[in-house]
Amino acid sequence: MRYIKSFFFICLMSLSFSAPAEAALQVITLQHRFADDLLHTIIPMVGIDGTETGMRNQSILRVAPDRMRDIEMVILQLDVARVNRRITINTSSNSQKQFNRTEANGKIKIGNVTISNDRQTTANTANVEFERQHSCQNNSSSQLLNVLDGERAFIRVVKLFLLPKNRSP
Repeated sequence: MRYIKSFFFICLMSLSFSAPAEAALQVITLQHRFADDLLHTIIPMVGIDGTETGMRNQSILRVAPDRMRDIEMVILQLDVARVNRRITINTSSNSQKQFNRTEANGKIKIGNVTISNDRQTTANTANVEFERQHSCQNNSSSQLLNVLDGERAFIRVVKLFLLPKNRSP
């Protein structure tokens, strides 16, 4: 009876360890990525009967051999060197303003008749003023952004409008 119990115990133990024996433990050393970078992609492939953990550049897997081949293929595709992307943003704006002003004033007196458009000028004088202003404004800026391939970058371009000041007459 004792031998039957031992035999039965050994059979149960061999059956309970047969499932994990199919799932092989494999440590994959990553060359260009960290294990955490690939974790979200690999976990759905492992399934409920397997496990996946990682530390630094090593991914530790315990999965069925058929899934292991698929996971290894995915890791080979994802474990590639990251490229540093350089993005340059150039902006420029040009504005031109032109202001013209012509002013004439004077005073003419013939006999008792005075013709004037300015009370402060003396008799028989004329004054003509011409004013011309021209301004050009060129603004340019350059922004440089470095980002690793596969990472997010945020670029904000803002257009500024200069409002002219009110000129009093």
